[in-house]
Amino acid sequence: MQAFTWAEANPAVIFKNNDSASKTSGLASGQQEVNDAGRVAYRIKAAVHLFRLTGSATYSAIVDQLYTQLQLIQSAFAYPFEVSNQDMLLAYADAPGATATVRDDIRTKYDTSMMTDGDNLPAHTTSKDPYLAHMKDYVWGSNSTKANQGNMFWAMVTHGLEPAQDATMKSVAERYIHYLHGVNPLGLVYLSNMGSAGATRSVTAIFHTWFNESSACFGRVTATTQGPAPGFLVGGPNPSYTLDRCCPSSCSGLSDISKCDPALVTPPLGQPAMKSYRDFNGNWPQDSWSVSENSCGYQIAYIRLLSKFVQ
Repeated sequence: MQAFTWAEANPAVIFKNNDSASKTSGLASGQQEVNDAGRVAYRIKAAVHLFRLTGSATYSAIVDQLYTQLQLIQSAFAYPFEVSNQDMLLAYADAPGATATVRDDIRTKYDTSMMTDGDNLPAHTTSKDPYLAHMKDYVWGSNSTKANQGNMFWAMVTHGLEPAQDATMKSVAERYIHYLHGVNPLGLVYLSNMGSAGATRSVTAIFHTWFNESSACFGRVTATTQGPAPGFLVGGPNPSYTLDRCCPSSCSGLSDISKCDPALVTPPLGQPAMKSYRDFNGNWPQDSWSVSENSCGYQIAYIRLLSKFVQ
């Protein structure tokens, strides 16, 4: 609460890690600071958590003031790239003492979108996807987006939005687990090294410092090498994958120019969206991280969905 109070009193103060202008070069990986819209979303999330803990109108007033700035309310469309914000709004709507008009607005917009928008439940009632796990857009990290699309359907159950449809929502959510477990065009379990768990065809290589392509033991699963640790979800099909832009002739310091050969990375090049994947962990300039890298964010989305089906 003290941190929240301080942040409310100092809205102009932000912190950029790994930023030379801020004299924080080398501190952490990447840049975690967000833009103004992102800060509004974080402010709402913090207020929701504190409201659920304290019941104080101080925090509900902030949610009520700002919630219309979030995508779900502005567009009346629920989609998997906004799961974190959508879930927090639904959590607020469930909280005792939440403002009734705000609660009803959140629940109605989420419910209506899930039930009627063509990329949500109607995509399943019309069998829009031959692998029964429809998702409109395939981008970097598509497997986590798949998991989050499944989580969206389970949220209908969690928040009691259409009780008569609970069985349908659970069944649809499960389809996204099946996709990640092999019901996809490649017939591939998108988890690393799962043969010991019964997978007949799972990911053998992931892009990761510990399990990189140069590791004689952990680089890839073979008959004689251990390969990466089991159970890591890879990013998945990414139709925007490309070789590094230095290819084919300006990769300074590259000792093996054949690494720039498009044939070696086709697929993921030149494929339909759902087939834009390759079981490889090639470093620069093949830049395999945009399809085969793992991430805590990917893993969390997957585990969260999987947990609904584990007894």
